[in-house]
Amino acid sequence: MDVAGLQGIAGDLKWSAQAVNDSARRVFGAAQSFDATCAGRAYSVQGGRVATALEGVALRLFAWANCVDDTGGALSTAAAGITGVDQSVGAAVQSAAAVRV
Repeated sequence: MDVAGLQGIAGDLKWSAQAVNDSARRVFGAAQSFDATCAGRAYSVQGGRVATALEGVALRLFAWANCVDDTGGALSTAAAGITGVDQSVGAAVQSAAAVRV
């Protein structure tokens, strides 16, 4: 297994999660500063819907970012575990090769 490649993918996922999380914060900030009055007196119902929609988008972006970050963390942990197993197996093979029958 290409442990370095797996660690690279994990790092890319964690970077991507941070980028999505940053975007979610910007959308959430926009939702917090937008209310029905921003749409104008004649469009307060539509303005309320826009604010609600922005909050929903932000929440889904936060969930997506958390999922991607968790996936990157799991891959990183797996890569570390695989490295340990590979080293252990390598040592066992060398030990077995040293035994004379």
